[in-house]
Amino acid sequence: MLQHKGKTLGRNVHKLKYRDEDGRRKKIKYKDHLNVNQFIVGLSGYLSLGPDFYLYSKYELTPVFRNQSPQSNHFAVGLRMNFD
Repeated sequence: MLQHKGKTLGRNVHKLKYRDEDGRRKKIKYKDHLNVNQFIVGLSGYLSLGPDFYLYSKYELTPVFRNQSPQSNHFAVGLRMNFD
């Protein structure tokens, strides 16, 4: 059984991608938007469920928003599949 434990360190950047009325692609980046924390610190792990299937989880130690009460942290769980 394969297991992975790790940590994440990143930066919060929110992207908005869309097409305008003329069909041209547009992209807007918000680096300090909606009062979210700029830097992300978290823990992640994988657990093997078979040769090509993994259970994935991630928990961010930093709260999502600055100056928020009550404090909330992002938590994600998913299924990862490898296709060769």
